[in-house]
Amino acid sequence: MMGEKFNLSKREKILVLIILVLVFLLVFFFKNMAGQEEVAFKLEGAENLKDPEIMEKEIFVYITGAVKNPGVYKLRDGDRVKDLVEIAGGLDENADLLSVNLAKKLTDEEKIHIPRVDESGSEKSVKDGRININTADETELDKLPGIGPSLAKRIIDYRNTHGPFKKIDEIKNVAGIGDKKFQDIKDLIKTE
Repeated sequence: MMGEKFNLSKREKILVLIILVLVFLLVFFFKNMAGQEEVAFKLEGAENLKDPEIMEKEIFVYITGAVKNPGVYKLRDGDRVKDLVEIAGGLDENADLLSVNLAKKLTDEEKIHIPRVDESGSEKSVKDGRININTADETELDKLPGIGPSLAKRIIDYRNTHGPFKKIDEIKNVAGIGDKKFQDIKDLIKTE
């Protein structure tokens, strides 16, 4: 038996060859499909989901104004104003959404104020005679000595990019506001 040769007919050889090609194609097909599924369902930044430091980082943010339940809320780092508003029970019917960036990322210890439609810019920014550089619009900022329309726009662009000013002297980080200009406006501005 061991010394016998397998003599396959031409037809059997072709059949064996076809079977081998089909097996090869099936293996190749399933191997490629499995790889594509992994890529198709891979989440952006999914590698960070396993990092306990990122998973567990919590922030606390205070929300006031036109929300149903103002107060301090615990959120995850990377949450946005929209998430905070939802946790606070949603907006009340008088909320002025044109004054709020719902897509802004929140930071720890931040205060967010959702103004009401009936709050004018001067009411929300100038109650004590000082302009709140975190809520003032371009018109209000333009009223400050030495701050024109283009510099007022730069202040708003800076706070939209970097978040609210924590201290008034941080306004010097805006291009065009140096020590001299800051000295001229420091008694006229506030951050809360």
